[in-house]
Amino acid sequence: MNEANNSLRVIHHLSEVQIQELTELYQNEWWATGRTVDQTRDIVANSTLIICLIDTDDCIVAFTRVLSDKVIKAIIFDVIVREDHRGQGLGDQLMHLIFNHDELKSVKHFELYCNEDRTSFYGKYDFRSLNDEIFYMRKDNKNYRNL
Repeated sequence: MNEANNSLRVIHHLSEVQIQELTELYQNEWWATGRTVDQTRDIVANSTLIICLIDTDDCIVAFTRVLSDKVIKAIIFDVIVREDHRGQGLGDQLMHLIFNHDELKSVKHFELYCNEDRTSFYGKYDFRSLNDEIFYMRKDNKNYRNL
């Protein structure tokens, strides 16, 4: 981490208080608004890897998670930097931690979803659009229960 961020620590497990903090962070992101504490708890528990940067008060400053088979695919989700810490390179730090994590070093493809305004950020890590090759598809689960 750069000098401005040398007081931050990396953790891979969240306390119950941090689960609630993450739920609050989700409310500020258009793609995660409405997630509940119970959903956040399950999301974290069922992710292959979580990476969280916390400050000296153990408060979440940045977060991401990955789902992976650890061989072929790793899908990056929920790259979030707390608004008052943006512009300090923490998104870059999260990406570096993902790509260099022991469990993911041998993965063939990293994938993610993003808005067009984030493509330049991810493009610097060699992510490219596969619009002509792969189609983003979704099926709603009629049995989904919003807890």
